[in-house]
Amino acid sequence: MEEFIGAVKPHKSGVMLSLVVTPNSSKPVFPAGYDKWRQRLEVKVQSPPSKNKANIEVIDVLSKFFNIRRGDIDIVAGEHSRMKQVLIKSVNYETVLNKLKGEL
Repeated sequence: MEEFIGAVKPHKSGVMLSLVVTPNSSKPVFPAGYDKWRQRLEVKVQSPPSKNKANIEVIDVLSKFFNIRRGDIDIVAGEHSRMKQVLIKSVNYETVLNKLKGEL
């Protein structure tokens, strides 16, 4: 099985992703890799980590990747940290795994 599976967990409301965010990148990228030590998917955003700008861009990047509404994505933990737990509400577990398999 793919090593990134530790960062993707089924949830009663959808799918929970464990992320590590790199702000101030040259361009937004998701998935930007998998951190096996932290067991987190990597996401890069151009925004700085101030005034919630990076969090907003994380949601934007994920919504584009999964082709879902921004409102279907919630940061449930780590709002003030690079390590985040994000709930994707409108996508099922298998769909997330298959989409990530094609990119990682």
